[in-house]
Amino acid sequence: ILFALIWWTVDADASEKPADQLGISILRGAAESVTIQDVCCGQLKDGFEPVDGRGFLTGPDSPVIWLRLETGGRKGIIRFGSFAEDVTLYSERANGTGFDTMRTGKLLPVDQRETIDIHASLPVGDGTNGVHYARISQIAAIFMAPEFQTREAFETEYSRELFWHIFLAGAAVIMMIFNLSLGIIIRDKLFVLNAFSVFFTFANGLVISGLGSSYLWGNWAQYSIGMFDITMMLGSGTSAVFLYAYLDQPGGNSRWVKAILIFPVLFIVSFLLWFFLSTWKMHVLLITLNVANTLYALIALAVLSVGGDRRARLMLPTLLVILIPGNILLFAGSMSAAELIIPRVHVLEVMIFMEALLFSLVLAYRIRLAQTEAADAHQQLDRVQRNASRQMIESVDADRRRIASDLHDTAGQGLSAISIRLKQFVARSGLSRAAKSEIDEIAAFSSGIVGDIRRISHELHPAIIDHLGWKRAIRQLFSSLTDARDIAVDVNLDMGDVELESWQQLNLYRIVQEVCSNIAKHSEATRCRADFTFSANEVHVTIADNGPRQQSSDNAAVIGASLGKVIIDQRVRLLQGDWSSTTSVDGTVVQLHFPLDDGKRVS
Repeated sequence: ILFALIWWTVDADASEKPADQLGISILRGAAESVTIQDVCCGQLKDGFEPVDGRGFLTGPDSPVIWLRLETGGRKGIIRFGSFAEDVTLYSERANGTGFDTMRTGKLLPVDQRETIDIHASLPVGDGTNGVHYARISQIAAIFMAPEFQTREAFETEYSRELFWHIFLAGAAVIMMIFNLSLGIIIRDKLFVLNAFSVFFTFANGLVISGLGSSYLWGNWAQYSIGMFDITMMLGSGTSAVFLYAYLDQPGGNSRWVKAILIFPVLFIVSFLLWFFLSTWKMHVLLITLNVANTLYALIALAVLSVGGDRRARLMLPTLLVILIPGNILLFAGSMSAAELIIPRVHVLEVMIFMEALLFSLVLAYRIRLAQTEAADAHQQLDRVQRNASRQMIESVDADRRRIASDLHDTAGQGLSAISIRLKQFVARSGLSRAAKSEIDEIAAFSSGIVGDIRRISHELHPAIIDHLGWKRAIRQLFSSLTDARDIAVDVNLDMGDVELESWQQLNLYRIVQEVCSNIAKHSEATRCRADFTFSANEVHVTIADNGPRQQSSDNAAVIGASLGKVIIDQRVRLLQGDWSSTTSVDGTVVQLHFPLDDGKRVS
């Protein structure tokens, strides 16, 4: 569409061609041995029929066609079109003494052509009576529309078309180099395969359009048919391999994806048949395989897209945008004289450039898609790891709860009962003062063990959370700093009506417990402030003390501090939050925040 807009803007006069003033009559079915004398003056001279409209179809059923062309004696150029393969023009001399012969066509070597032009152009006018005969040997079935132009109009249009040929060919070459370079740099085989696919299609387009035989390989033109076959095999085969590599999944592929590899194998087989089949049969075979390859690619992409394959959903619209409109325009341009949105001589070049451009964009987006999929996989792995860690820690907490309950209910109460019984025994018995004193010491020691069991039980599982709530449990932690180390504590629990789930309460309590333990064991703080706030759906915790950390050489102390950091890391990870600890001459500040889902908040 962009090309068409530029074409209409820059070459607005392109549609203002002079009216066709070329009279055309056609003679079909002539034998290869027929001469100019047979058609102009012999038994075939009455076999010509006027051509309806501007042109006519050629084909394998009538490989040799004779035309009678009448220009009215004017001087100018007769153009037979870019698909003309072999044209011989006989111009009758004005004095009636015979014919002047000229030959052109894209299958002829350059040094055998009258003019170097992909349109098979021949000059006429001076020294003729305006009657010309053309012998056309054509293998491909195309629509041919010979036209007459003045030399000035021909030169203008020739320069314009040559500019667009060079522009589009250069754009396609740039895209090939870009894909090949990018594929090598980032080590992505898809960009390399795309570069080769575009290259072979580009080479095939040079053969079809006649640009190659006109401007590149010159006298090698006799090999153009072979190049057409080889480039079509390699181009279509590489495109199939490219599509397979594009859709290839590490975890296995569906039958639709695996079946794509059938087509490269078929093109290899067709290469073996190339040595035995005639030219037109080989063309029919290759075109049939190419059409089948294209149709299967569209069907497979459609099926995979319906199945949810994001790569297929990305590629399918691209192929539909390029292949369907492009092939319709190519068919319409080669089989009719209809005016197209893009000039027929440039349709194939535009298709090649658009294929290179859009496929490059698709591959670039595929990289982004792969990054997104990798990020999704990483997030899923992270969720799995968090769930596994959460289940593990919850299992540990459940065991702690059970052990704490057993210690408190069994060992603690049993020792308490022993202490009471000892005291009762001392009160009733007539033991000596020394014996009573010793039994009292045993009872006191037993009571001390009961206190240790209660402390251990509390550290294993803070039952205070279940009985008094997590806020009072946290206040109790900071109160223990005042009791144990005489640290002035200021706790601000400005959480409003926000409540945490039980697993969040326990993990937050354990984090604060570890921070308080570090303050008590490793600092010389005299003051501590803790702020618990809620904003932007996140819980924010800041705990600051004014004591510098002790530089201990005790390995046990270092190991304990490292273990504490690991504990905090695990708990914060379960809360899906983040934390940091900053130590300076003014003390240490620990900051923690974690999200709280609106749907799980309890007033």
